[in-house]
Amino acid sequence: MCNKYIQIYTVIILDYMRRIIKHMIIHKMASEKEAVKTQMMKNSTQK
Repeated sequence: MCNKYIQIYTVIILDYMRRIIKHMIIHKMASEKEAVKTQMMKNSTQK
């Protein structure tokens, strides 16, 4: 009985963490793309 609850909680927590990590990675990649874009814009204006 107790083990069953622990397993359910573990599955829920792992799924939740996986979603958070995926969201963070997508957000990080998007912000890096923006940073690269702004850097390229700066480089083109300096020339």
